[in-house]
Amino acid sequence: MKTPVKVLLLEDSESDGLLLACELERGGYAPEIERVWTGPKLDAALQDRTWDIIISDFSMPSFNAFEGLALLKKSGRDIPFVIVSGTIGEERAVAAMKAGAADYLPKGTAGRLVPVINRELADSRKRQLQRVTQKTLATFEGNFRTLVENSTAGICVIQDDRFVYVNPQVSQILGHSAVELVSRPFLDFVCSDDRDNVQANIHTRFEGGVKCISYPLRMVRKDGYPVHLEAHGTGTDYNGRPSIFCILTEIPNQKRVTDRFSTIAKCCPIGMAQFTFPESRFIEGNDAILEMLGLSREETIGRRVTDLGLWAESGDETGLIDKLSLGRRVSDIECRFQQKSGKPVITLASFQLIEEQEEKCLLGFFHDITEKKAVESQLMRNQRMESIGSLAGGISHDLNNAFASILMTVEMLRATSVEPEASRMLEVLQSSAQRGTAMVRQVLAFARGVEGKHSAVQLRHVIAEIVAMARQTFPKTIRIKQIIPRDLWPVNGDSTQLHQAILNFCINARDAMPKGGTLTLSAENVYLDEGEVHIHPDAKAGAYTTLSVFDTGTGIPLHVQTRMFEPFFTTKEPGQGTGLGLSTVRNILKSHKGFVTFETEEAKGTRFKIYLPAESTSKTSVGNVRVLLPRGHGQRILIVDDEAGIRDIARQLLQTFGYEVFTARNGPEAIVVCAKNLGKIEVIVTDLMMPVMDGSATIEAVRSIDSNIKVIVASEEILTDQTKISTTVQAILQKPYTPEKLLHTIHEVLRKTGPKISA
Repeated sequence: MKTPVKVLLLEDSESDGLLLACELERGGYAPEIERVWTGPKLDAALQDRTWDIIISDFSMPSFNAFEGLALLKKSGRDIPFVIVSGTIGEERAVAAMKAGAADYLPKGTAGRLVPVINRELADSRKRQLQRVTQKTLATFEGNFRTLVENSTAGICVIQDDRFVYVNPQVSQILGHSAVELVSRPFLDFVCSDDRDNVQANIHTRFEGGVKCISYPLRMVRKDGYPVHLEAHGTGTDYNGRPSIFCILTEIPNQKRVTDRFSTIAKCCPIGMAQFTFPESRFIEGNDAILEMLGLSREETIGRRVTDLGLWAESGDETGLIDKLSLGRRVSDIECRFQQKSGKPVITLASFQLIEEQEEKCLLGFFHDITEKKAVESQLMRNQRMESIGSLAGGISHDLNNAFASILMTVEMLRATSVEPEASRMLEVLQSSAQRGTAMVRQVLAFARGVEGKHSAVQLRHVIAEIVAMARQTFPKTIRIKQIIPRDLWPVNGDSTQLHQAILNFCINARDAMPKGGTLTLSAENVYLDEGEVHIHPDAKAGAYTTLSVFDTGTGIPLHVQTRMFEPFFTTKEPGQGTGLGLSTVRNILKSHKGFVTFETEEAKGTRFKIYLPAESTSKTSVGNVRVLLPRGHGQRILIVDDEAGIRDIARQLLQTFGYEVFTARNGPEAIVVCAKNLGKIEVIVTDLMMPVMDGSATIEAVRSIDSNIKVIVASEEILTDQTKISTTVQAILQKPYTPEKLLHTIHEVLRKTGPKISA
């Protein structure tokens, strides 16, 4: 599927804009382009909507790139600004970069444009993410400060033995205002009998002996009365310097108690828990950790963490205890929970070993990263699919070149051979090459989201092929039956895609019958009226051709039924399935305006039923009609293709039918041939994907030499908007093309000089 991109184009040449759109499409983008060429239009476009990237010519009749950069800077927008120009020199290019341009490219280097856009869009997304992150952190810091300021516990920061921050509750506890406390020594407010102990604790934490400690102390209020407090101190950094973050809580009735979790801990969105050590029994936890575990507080107190599902992986608890035995703190380890419902939870955890009332206990802090991990996994899958798409594009180009040579050779051999056996073998070879071509197109359709061409298809023939293949390849313990009426209505669709969809259901049925069974394929003509279309949201009243795939297998469990059409969901073992089968089938049926229903019962079997809109007329039984092929009259044709087989076969074919033919392996050779035969070559047939110089650049260069040359583009992809290829293209041939298509297309291009045509 192509990536949408919104492009603001500063360009006064419409043809250059069309070439840019073509280059972006070939680079995997679906561009939405607005072209402007004056300052007011640029300013209005910047105010009107958001843009992903700005691509600018350097010099226009009443505007230039420097003025465009100034308007962009004035708008305050962060949009990559790339200059593509044939007139900019190195000195002005450097000046443009200093003025804020992201990059510049000379015109004619189309191959570099898409990588530059990929890079700039990626950098733009990173900058946007950083801004969002900074805003989120600022919001979080503001919320945290609000939480601290409104806490019922006294919270203070001690640095160099002095208060550097106190919250309102500390002021209320001691009876002093914040101004009276900040910068004063902490010990000034501690009862004289407790000062030595408090000072020792402070120095121990500053020296790194103990990171976190809790102890009772008495402090003196402004009115002279002592107040009994529990202090919970943790070493930290404050404004880049070592400090102590201290929580002070009052002990009512002068009774020392241990309040393990202060108000701030209970309100914290990060999971916090306290355990015995080394027995690992749950003592207390805040609401966040209880939510992660999926348990109530009553279900956790006193139970071992392994019983609570805290360690989903065996050995995790033992490994943690071993690490804590070597050091008192373990930070940022991945900890997996298993909730009571069975749902997995992934956290980033840190643990601190502390002593409380001469007993060791363990504090745990857990940040839920389950959703983040899921997103990362999905991104990795998407990247793999993008890689598959790129690989498929390269392979399809080479395969289509090979199939083109085979198909044209078959036609030429058929014209020179009349022996029945030879003709039969040529038919087999042609059929195999055509099926291979359809398979390549299907790979592209899946990897890039390109839709195939739809035509009238008789499902009876498609089912017959699948049944024949299944009987040869499926286990002999599976009996295969077909019930297909001869008057089955045709459908409008892509036979290769429908073949894939039906075959996928058959393969799943096979896998559901490991001990054997019966697979039945049946079809019928049905008419759904308004009262029946409720079976599917996308259904419409009318005539349908239906196909049922029924197996006597294990059936589909309820928890699988709700997810089986999701991308990447699979019940198969790793390496045995991608989870893309039924998702692809659903997309295929949707593109055919059809839908699927299913019935299943565990241990008895499953029936999938496909509904496809029926064609009103049957156009599927057209035989191989041989038509008279048009001949040339000495016109000069230039074939440009990097595949030697295509060049040679096309040259021999066109010479046989009365044309004078020139060939070139790439764009530079084509330019030389045109220059040597200036004004003599009438048509150029060029591939789009070639080394050295691609088809678009070749067309532009050749047209600059001879503007009267008519151009036919050959491409293995379905080009749905040929006007974006070039303003000088007269026809498009989809690879692999047959001799008939090549001859007819050249004949039509020579005959017409009007609107473009597509073959």
